Amino acid sequence: MSIQVLPASKEEICLKGEEIYQTLKDRLEAEHGGEIVAIEPESGEYFLGKDVVEATEAGRRSHADKLFYYVRIGFPVVHRSKHTTLAHLA
Repeated sequence: MSIQVLPASKEEICLKGEEIYQTLKDRLEAEHGGEIVAIEPESGEYFLGKDVVEATEAGRRSHADKLFYYVRIGFPVVHRSKHTTLAHLA
C-alpha cells in the first residue's frame, strides 16, 4: 500500500514562496525587474520568464508535478485587471 502525500495548502505555498522571494528580492529587482519569477516552495528553486507561461515552462522542466508561487519582480501584483464599463455600447 502506498502513502499519498497531499500538496501543501495554498496558504503554505504563499507563505513559503513569499519568504523565499524576500531572500532573493534585492538581487532579482536589480537584474530582472518586471519579469516573472516562479518559485517552487519545497526546493526553493526559482525560474524566470517574461510572463507566467514562460516562467512556468521553465519550472516544469525540473518540477513537473509541483505548484509554484509567482511574483512580478518589483511590482505588488502579477496581473492587473482594468475595469471598464459597457455603457458606451448601449
